[in-house]
Amino acid sequence: MNMNFASVILPSNKKDKNVAVVQLEKGMAQCNLMKSENVSKYLEDLLVAEKKASTAKLGLHSKKAPPQTLFVDLVHNTKQAKDYE
Repeated sequence: MNMNFASVILPSNKKDKNVAVVQLEKGMAQCNLMKSENVSKYLEDLLVAEKKASTAKLGLHSKKAPPQTLFVDLVHNTKQAKDYE
């Protein structure tokens, strides 16, 4: 299987930031390791960031339940929908 990788790098005055590394450090993502010759050149950074979040129990590594998201269905309630206009 041939895989292509792309990285999003945010320029900064101090040091450019890889968006995937930032997400992993906050516990918002996980690495998926596959046996392949074609791996990301940032693999070490990604693994270190994931380990840091796991150790600190951040985001999805936390035992706490995620915050509840409340959605308001305005499709069937026209009066309430008009309040949002």
